[in-house]
Amino acid sequence: RRPGRRNPCPEDGSPAAPVTDERIHKEEQGMGKKYAVRNELSEERRQEIRDELLRAAGDETIFLVSEQDILQLVKEEFGSVLHELDEMEREGKIVKSKKGRYMLPEAYELFAGKLRGHRRGFAFVTPDIGGEDVYIPRSFTAYALDGDRVLFRLCPETRGGKRAGKIEKILSRGVTSASGTYEAGKNYGLVRTDSRYLPDIYVEGDDTGEAVTGDKVHVRITQYPDGVSGTKGVITEIYGKA
Repeated sequence: RRPGRRNPCPEDGSPAAPVTDERIHKEEQGMGKKYAVRNELSEERRQEIRDELLRAAGDETIFLVSEQDILQLVKEEFGSVLHELDEMEREGKIVKSKKGRYMLPEAYELFAGKLRGHRRGFAFVTPDIGGEDVYIPRSFTAYALDGDRVLFRLCPETRGGKRAGKIEKILSRGVTSASGTYEAGKNYGLVRTDSRYLPDIYVEGDDTGEAVTGDKVHVRITQYPDGVSGTKGVITEIYGKA
């Protein structure tokens, strides 16, 4: 289903179908150890495997839960299939339910897209499947930043009939560093980023280099916001006065 179907977001902020970051390929458990070594695949074969996994994930009569289920689909290259499942989950192509079943994100009212953030906290997501951008209220961003790839869920209409959404999972980070103007503080420094889409970045004393207030700097992000701490980083380059 494409964005547009009414689907209220949970009031408690929890996803209706949890999406986890757990690795599906674990050498220390069960058959994972036996198939720890992946086969070298051609790009054509890799795409064939992905297409088959997508077909199975979208078929409500097929239960992709255990390794035996996967073996029923592809008996060869089992290690590579596990790897592709892992990668596809991280890309938002498929999701893993609380019971361990792989399905298409749409089955759980989830959609993948790229987030465009704003310094004021709200954001917009451009869905991979096309259509209008979806507004994400500040309280529903899950602390995602500009450029992040995310899975989101649609909420009821808001702001003049436009769709709003709620971020359920950050798939990958779009920004790993930024430029800005440094401001020294008593216990830590702060980089006011040049981008209006990125928040300010805190820099602890040992990570400021020799930067002084007013310097233009480049900072590498070492910790992303999580609701407890803000964005933190290390200054890697000092350009001089702004």
